[in-house]
Amino acid sequence: MTGITLTDGNLALALEPTRPVFTVIDGSASHPRKSAVETVRPANALHTLIRAALALFIVASAIACSLQFLSAGQAMYDRALASEERMTITVSPDDTLWAIAEAHPADNVSTRQTVDIVRAWNDLSDGMLRAGETLVVPA
Repeated sequence: MTGITLTDGNLALALEPTRPVFTVIDGSASHPRKSAVETVRPANALHTLIRAALALFIVASAIACSLQFLSAGQAMYDRALASEERMTITVSPDDTLWAIAEAHPADNVSTRQTVDIVRAWNDLSDGMLRAGETLVVPA
């Protein structure tokens, strides 16, 4: 008498198994009886397909929401870059791009994005500033 039925291979990939995964038998060989544990059967192919489709839908929705959020932020940055009023300042010896961006913020964008705007307007490839240098910043 066999108390456990084993299956070779990966059951996660099997769409329609032909036999139960396991059965628990209590008792001796002369008086076998099934225990309170029920026979476990993997979901049929339709349930597996429905679960996979639902998971795919959830992942696709999350990606779409993320892309929409990112594109909205990029649109605000692009508007600030193109239409922000500008003024010229002279760099002091202790100035940094971050401090300048905080002192002259662009509308509806973060300080980090304001730093990027100042770098773009002044063709600064690095973050190095020199005392006496003039910079175009948001007004």
